[in-house]
Amino acid sequence: QKYPRISQVQIELKRGYNQTEMNRFRYDVVLYLDQPQTLVTQWQWLDWQVEKLNLKTIQNILNTQEPDLLGIENIPNIRLISEMVLLEKIPEFEGTIKQLKAILSQMEIGINPE
Repeated sequence: QKYPRISQVQIELKRGYNQTEMNRFRYDVVLYLDQPQTLVTQWQWLDWQVEKLNLKTIQNILNTQEPDLLGIENIPNIRLISEMVLLEKIPEFEGTIKQLKAILSQMEIGINPE
């Protein structure tokens, strides 16, 4: 561990319904220092993309399995989905802007963090 005093890191997306630079690309980070370590033994991680999750599936997991802790990674943020697609496509893209716009119009829908 590079910084042993840091016992926990919490990342909080900026709140807001209107898409602005302040809530699309910024977040707050809270560092907890010198807190007692607690061991979590039953931590379950799900990958939104790999497992093709949706809100209804997550609700079903919470209601039927009732996990103490559940982590979900790779949730597509609707605020950033077009930027993420562009980052992925542009390096090898050889088409026109019109074709690129068509790709963006067919992209998957993300989840609004609000």
